[in-house]
Amino acid sequence: MNYQKTALQILKDKVSRENIDLVLEEWNNFIEHGDKKDRSNLTGLVKEINDKLYKIKASK
Repeated sequence: MNYQKTALQILKDKVSRENIDLVLEEWNNFIEHGDKKDRSNLTGLVKEINDKLYKIKASK
């Protein structure tokens, strides 16, 4: 299943400068997956989302 459009639409609709700190906290917990680092190799969609989140953070 291709969730790319869904993931990017959620990011667009739900993430803002006002809630970016909370979103990044949750995102980083997801990426680290309990310190297992199994999601820490950022590629494709994960890297795109990560870059967009930090771009929002930088515009704060």
